[in-house]
Amino acid sequence: MTGGRPNILFLLIDCLRADMTCGEGRLVVTPTIDRLARQGTVFLQTIAAANATPPCVATILTGVYPFRHGTRTMKGPRPSKDCIMLPEILQANGYRTAAMVTGPLLPSLGLNRGFDRYVYREEGETLLSSFFDVVRSSLNQGSAEPWFLLLHLWELHRPRQIASGFDHARYGSNPYQRAISSLDFYLGRLLSSLDFDRTILVLSADHGEGFANALWDSVALWTMKRKLVKRIATSMRNPSRFVHRFWVGHGVFLYDFLLRVPLFIVGGGIPLGRIVRDQVREIDIVPTLLELAGISLAKGIALDGRSLVPLMKGERLPEIPAYAEAVGRGAGKPVAVRTSRLKLICAARSGCIRDELYDLESDPEERINLARHRRDLLREMHQILEGIRSDNVGLAGPGEGALSAEEDRELEKRLRELGYL
Repeated sequence: MTGGRPNILFLLIDCLRADMTCGEGRLVVTPTIDRLARQGTVFLQTIAAANATPPCVATILTGVYPFRHGTRTMKGPRPSKDCIMLPEILQANGYRTAAMVTGPLLPSLGLNRGFDRYVYREEGETLLSSFFDVVRSSLNQGSAEPWFLLLHLWELHRPRQIASGFDHARYGSNPYQRAISSLDFYLGRLLSSLDFDRTILVLSADHGEGFANALWDSVALWTMKRKLVKRIATSMRNPSRFVHRFWVGHGVFLYDFLLRVPLFIVGGGIPLGRIVRDQVREIDIVPTLLELAGISLAKGIALDGRSLVPLMKGERLPEIPAYAEAVGRGAGKPVAVRTSRLKLICAARSGCIRDELYDLESDPEERINLARHRRDLLREMHQILEGIRSDNVGLAGPGEGALSAEEDRELEKRLRELGYL
């Protein structure tokens, strides 16, 4: 790209797993995503900061972990005002900013800070509907000012949205995979006229997803199944064997099928066809986009993440462990720390859930819990976790504040409609 700041289109695809976008043996049909991989840089090991949408989106927009921005549950609280958000920074540097969101991302959660327009739509308004024309029209509007658009897509969330002609085994073995193949087709149409010379495209996800066969994935069984699986899994010494086979959806657990998300950065002079295998984190997205846009942070603003531009240029960066937490509060909720080799899942502050330790090199599906047999590695990972905590003493953000009674009722109603409660 020559002259001026680039436009930024951020495609945030709810529930999209990293292993559905790259790698051999995929049953999905994704010519658009495959083409984007050839046209830009792909990060194969991008780790989400949480397992549900609100804390993940707050993390993506602030570049700091949930314990700093404060949004740690499905119902808030709002991100701390001490944490500046990406659209606020872009807005201050001449960008027009807009977001089109759905699901639990109601304006009351406070994720609308810095957006000139924050459009909340019903979850039925997907790219398979007339909403497609709304988005395409927005992308084709010329402007002398650079723009940033966050497009939150809901097609993969339950109930999966599958276009006519894609509900067939050749597009995937289950509804989740077929929904990905279907969405890819519409993404191809949407991006066909995008000016990649002037625009940086980011394709990522808030978190991943569990999926099983069509019957287990049905909406009618969701509430019963979730309670049953959670009760059985938490009572087992090694729940991962059961969870990996039967879990559908997200939340509760911190296995890699929920934490590994795709990250594609395309256009605007981004290196073509580069595959980055180093572990990176959701908190790294903000500093990366700011460097690509030529924007420096004001003094006194500290992010947890770092720019990934050196990796995009083929340079090396020292590995930094990734931290993630389950939604909720309290000592008993699960947290995780991950390196490129090892993964620890444990209780936030007490021993009320069993430690789980996995060697990701020999056991990438996290089925063999080493916690009882490799005490040396277990101690090492606990020390890394405590180091992350101690480095952030006094930085834990309380959030901007709880929702009002009316906002709380509205959000609870929405979460019930979406099957979260």
